[in-house]
Amino acid sequence: MEWTNRESFCISCHEMRDYLFTEYKRTVHYHNGSGVRATCPDCHVPRDWLHKVERKVMAVNELFHKITGSISSKARFEARREQLGEQV
Repeated sequence: MEWTNRESFCISCHEMRDYLFTEYKRTVHYHNGSGVRATCPDCHVPRDWLHKVERKVMAVNELFHKITGSISSKARFEARREQLGEQV
C-alpha cells in the first residue's frame, strides 16, 4: 500500500500526468522559496492506517472512470473534475 503513496504512482496514468500534474507544477506546492515540495500523498492520503485504507478503497471509483474511459480526454476529465474532486 505504501508504494501507492508516491507521486510517481499518482502520475503514472496519463490523466493525472497530463492534466493535474501539469497544473500542480505551476503552483507554490511545487516551486517555493523553501525548496520543500508538497506531493500528492501529503494532502490526498490520510496518515493513519484506518483512514488510509478507506481512501484507497474510495480510489476504486477513480479506476472505474479510467477503465470506462469517462476521463480519457481533457474535455471528459474537465466535465467530471468537480465530482471527482469532491470525492477526494
